[in-house]
Amino acid sequence: MKIDRPDEDALLLEIKSGCGADDLHTGIGQLHLYRQLFSNFRGHVPVLLLKGELKASLRKAIEALGVYVFSYDQTDENGVHHVGFAPEFLRFCGIPGR
Repeated sequence: MKIDRPDEDALLLEIKSGCGADDLHTGIGQLHLYRQLFSNFRGHVPVLLLKGELKASLRKAIEALGVYVFSYDQTDENGVHHVGFAPEFLRFCGIPGR
């Protein structure tokens, strides 16, 4: 997913439904590969959005690769799905007032 931000580089967002090893490997790989394969994504900021939290040491290792890491949560109440994003992620996306 591409997210345009006012006055900043656009984001290239890879969303994963978990935070296991498979999610991390494919997400990081896709972000790096897409930025090389598609010239219009080369200047985009790579962001990995995961369902669930990572250990601090793992997050730091991923961020050392130049990939920003954020998480989301999902709940189900009476058959209604809710997805929540951290205020830091919303601010990073350029959504004002968060």
